Amino acid sequence: MRGLEGKRIIVASGATGIGAATARRLAEEGARVLVGDVNESGLAETVERLSANGGIVQGKWFDLADDGARSRRS
Repeated sequence: MRGLEGKRIIVASGATGIGAATARRLAEEGARVLVGDVNESGLAETVERLSANGGIVQGKWFDLADDGARSRRS
C-alpha cells in the first residue's frame, strides 16, 4: 500500500520511540518526511536508517517548546 505517495509530512519529536516509528511508517507508505527533534544524534541515526531503507527523509533540529529556538538554530 502506498496511500501517502507524494504527501509531505512533518514528524515532531521523531528521533526515537513512537516518533521514529511514525516517521518510518509514513516513509514506508511513500510520504516525504521531515523529522524534527532536539536529540541531534538520535535524529541523525533515524534519518540515516530510514533513508537507507529507501525513504525520502530529512532531519531538522527544532524545539517546539521554545518559541525562539528557530531564530537561534536555523
